[in-house]
Amino acid sequence: MYSRSIFNASHNLCIVLVALLVMTGCAQTEYLHEGEQPENPMARTVRVDLKDAFFRIAPTCVAVLPTVSVSSTSPALTDFIERSVARYLSQRVPMIIGPNQRHQITQRLTVDLSDPDGRARFLKGASCDAFIEPQLMAASDDYFVVWSNRSIDLRLRLFQPRIGGDGEDDNLLWIARHAASRGGGGFPLDLASLGIGAIKAGSHQMDYEMNFSIVEDAVRRMMVTLPDTRGGIAFDARPTSAALRMDARASVK
Repeated sequence: MYSRSIFNASHNLCIVLVALLVMTGCAQTEYLHEGEQPENPMARTVRVDLKDAFFRIAPTCVAVLPTVSVSSTSPALTDFIERSVARYLSQRVPMIIGPNQRHQITQRLTVDLSDPDGRARFLKGASCDAFIEPQLMAASDDYFVVWSNRSIDLRLRLFQPRIGGDGEDDNLLWIARHAASRGGGGFPLDLASLGIGAIKAGSHQMDYEMNFSIVEDAVRRMMVTLPDTRGGIAFDARPTSAALRMDARASVK
């Protein structure tokens, strides 16, 4: 009886230690470029590629394009993504054209922003330098009774459209991708913790504003890799790392 109690206590302690190690690892964020691997496999990763063209142009005005989603999602979420991008981008670039202003300019100029030539006309008519396009790559919502987890995978592309192009040969300035997640619940060490974990997981699952918080996390972590052009940028300050000169379509998938 005594040995069984010791075994149960040791088993529970091991579960707690493993959980603490996982949470500690996931609390770290690593920023990776082409060919780089995370030092901590449990850490959050943000993949980024900053092009030399960014420093030649040093955009002072960026317009936020409509969110592109690989699967169906709610208009409220895609709209929030655009507004979040515009808000954080305003801390890096002097002038931002957000969703509302973009809609007004699009109507005034009668341009189609899905067409590269229309995008070029938009930038010229708005006296703006570049676009940033949010791309919702994936979203998951997992529920396991005692544990709930939500994840949103976002990619941001900063570019200048090429007139007469097909969108694939845009002048790419910067690209970043990050999957942010949040979980809630508990580890079932005994019947009491099983019930508490189920309650916490259910509460997490019912929090309909959680996706908005996850978007904020993802956008904030990616935006810290974008140079601040509000004070001007000298081209001599361009990055020298070969990893930063790689084609972003090959490095940030």
